Amino acid sequence: MTSSTTDYGVRMARVAALIEDCLENQTVPDLKALAGAAALSPFHFHRVYRLLTGERVAQTVRRLRLAVGVRSMEEEGASVTAAAQRAGYSSSQSFGRALKAETGVTATQFDRGDLPAASDALDLRPGRRHGLELVSLQPMRVAARTYVGPYEALNRGYAALFETLSSAIGPDGVLGVFGIPIDDPRDVEPSEHRFECCMALGRSAAGLTGVAERVLPHDLHAVLRHNGSYASLPGAVDDLYLAIIEDGLAFRDEPTHVHYVDQPRSDGGVDAEDHISDIRVPVAGCV
Repeated sequence: MTSSTTDYGVRMARVAALIEDCLENQTVPDLKALAGAAALSPFHFHRVYRLLTGERVAQTVRRLRLAVGVRSMEEEGASVTAAAQRAGYSSSQSFGRALKAETGVTATQFDRGDLPAASDALDLRPGRRHGLELVSLQPMRVAARTYVGPYEALNRGYAALFETLSSAIGPDGVLGVFGIPIDDPRDVEPSEHRFECCMALGRSAAGLTGVAERVLPHDLHAVLRHNGSYASLPGAVDDLYLAIIEDGLAFRDEPTHVHYVDQPRSDGGVDAEDHISDIRVPVAGCV
């Protein structure tokens, strides 16, 4: 384990401690507070947390809520009903179901050793080494529209954006295709997944209905070239994040974006396994 991953382990332990403290007071920390405890940008916190702990924040919260209830039974002699209330559950039945789902035993059978401690999740996972490059990017203005829906149907978002742009400036006015993954499709319901579809243009898109203009993050980026289907991109983003952590680089407070180097034609002219995409994560110097 490198000194960088050890440092991240300390950060993730601070997050777990913050969650525990909040649950003891029957509150839940928001994203800003969680990211602050980890000394990370909110843009990158959820992915880094999942990669380094092996679980989503919501899973940690559920597990630690159960720990609050169990502790009240063991240390304070509380009843199952009182323990459920202490842990923020609406009833003893809901507490019991959650406990059994997590540990496989009922509240009356439970032994504290059945529930993993907060630190048990902090099993830092080494990444697979890839060809990470550090590149300084120039500012690029793009037209953007946020797509909400299943990642598998992301092309609908791009099709809608392209239709709007091509009707205003012509199909040859699109100079490049980019994307900003707001949510990880593995962490949210398909209907709630958000992704910002972006296209670089040869002229301004100001005034077009439903289209915003923005400048993509620029300056120093860690870049990984991905060869393969777009469906495998989220996993490739994970690999790049782990490489950044292992190399001791710091995440900047700007979102990750993807440059779709080849633009697949509607007739399927580019085979899915041959797609080329550059994943770009804004970074600073070493942590």
